Amino acid sequence: MIALCGALTYAEIGSRYPVMGGYYKIFSYGFHPSIAFAVNCIILVSNAGSTAAVGVIGAEYIGRFFFTGPTPQVFLQMVTIVGVAFFTPSTCSVCG
Repeated sequence: MIALCGALTYAEIGSRYPVMGGYYKIFSYGFHPSIAFAVNCIILVSNAGSTAAVGVIGAEYIGRFFFTGPTPQVFLQMVTIVGVAFFTPSTCSVCG
């Protein structure tokens, strides 16, 4: 129910302000542009952090699938790097 309310809120904001710029434009209309810049930076960092966390956890699961004992650190690092590199372009809010 909460997710539905959030989705409807974003849909209403998007229909009222059909501009390019995402969070920055909407927050700069409602608040000061420096607040909008800070919010955009926070969103960028939180998206990068959550993508990295999902990459590390996914690498641990994949490592348990391929290795019966402890998973080598090099394998975990490589799987994490490939996962983050693969999923980052599709979730990047700055790139478009």
